Amino acid sequence: MEVSKSNLYEKRKESEPRQVPPAESAENLEILEQIKEILKTRPTYGYPRVTPMINKTRTAEGKPPINEKRVYRIMRTHGLTLRRFPCKDGQTHEGKVMTLASNLRWCTDIFGIQCWNGDLVWVIFALDCHDRELMRFAASTVGVDGQLVR
Repeated sequence: MEVSKSNLYEKRKESEPRQVPPAESAENLEILEQIKEILKTRPTYGYPRVTPMINKTRTAEGKPPINEKRVYRIMRTHGLTLRRFPCKDGQTHEGKVMTLASNLRWCTDIFGIQCWNGDLVWVIFALDCHDRELMRFAASTVGVDGQLVR
């Protein structure tokens, strides 16, 4: 036929009707009421904390649990998500931390490495923020506790 596949795909894609988002179902309205009840007593909770609380009551009632994304979608639609706070004084953070000299500010991080034999090795390190020099590091296969950090 001497027609490219991408051209045929685009024509087929144009002919398919677009899906319209579903209207508020009775179940979504029921979930919305549960969300509002939780937020009356805990107004600082966002969707990650609200979802397990709803699922706990739903499983007690014999209903299936709901997805966290669904709770987020319902909360966002009805303006119940937490407000994002801007940086102080309207400043934007560009990810650069400035220090005037060495040994004034430090940062630490931890990560795990999965080995071929299935063991997990935890690595923790401390950096000087001024010159990005590695001050100390430690590795452990049993986890990281306060003594290892010190």
